[in-house]
Amino acid sequence: MARYSLHGGHNSIVQGANYGNRKEHIMDRQVKDAVVAKLRALGHTVYDDTDEVGTTQAQNLNNIVSKTNSHDVDLVVSFHLNSYDTNANGVEV
Repeated sequence: MARYSLHGGHNSIVQGANYGNRKEHIMDRQVKDAVVAKLRALGHTVYDDTDEVGTTQAQNLNNIVSKTNSHDVDLVVSFHLNSYDTNANGVEV
């Protein structure tokens, strides 16, 4: 079975793309949590390396990298949602 490190992008302090009442750091975690549950149900090892305490973008990224590098994994997945305006938006994994 494979070993994965997954994390939601940004956090409540260093927020990402928001549009109206849609908050990236909330929605990407919903997606991440569903993927974590599915992978674990299939027998894979999954580390949730989401950072909730970084107070700057650099600290947020450093915390994620530090957590991720503490595991020997096959794949790292970072969940993000994008929103520039009503015409330019999307998702990336």
